[in-house]
Amino acid sequence: SIDPKQNESGFSPHRDRQPETPSALRDSFFRDGHSKYATHWIAIEAATPENSCLYVIPKPFDPGYLEGDDEAEDASVDEEEDAAQYLDPLSRALDTKQSYQNIRALPRQACQSVLFTHRILHWGSRGNPNALNNRPRLAVSFVYSEEGFEA
Repeated sequence: SIDPKQNESGFSPHRDRQPETPSALRDSFFRDGHSKYATHWIAIEAATPENSCLYVIPKPFDPGYLEGDDEAEDASVDEEEDAAQYLDPLSRALDTKQSYQNIRALPRQACQSVLFTHRILHWGSRGNPNALNNRPRLAVSFVYSEEGFEA
């Protein structure tokens, strides 16, 4: 639950799965292009920009969706100097002022849902404590993965 009255926010930008190699990334999709891993996110209460709906970068605007992300995303403290040369996935997707126009809010009414792949870059926003209707957002998610996806 995300309560805007408590200045709570959703999760930071991320992908549900990041295969370690280019071949593992390719293998995370079936030959027809469908994902072997999917998340079904269901709003129990309305999810709006005022109480933290999901935001995404659509596949056509996300260079890391099919290419993968820089290794430095998981760099250790010892590798910080080397990590500085890499861009995190969100910065890579939003590399110009115009690219911010590609962000999509996915508000959902209670009991509506969204289904997305393991590669979609997504996050939850911070709720607005000053909104007229700032009821907490409550959601649940389920994941499906093809047998052997992470074996």
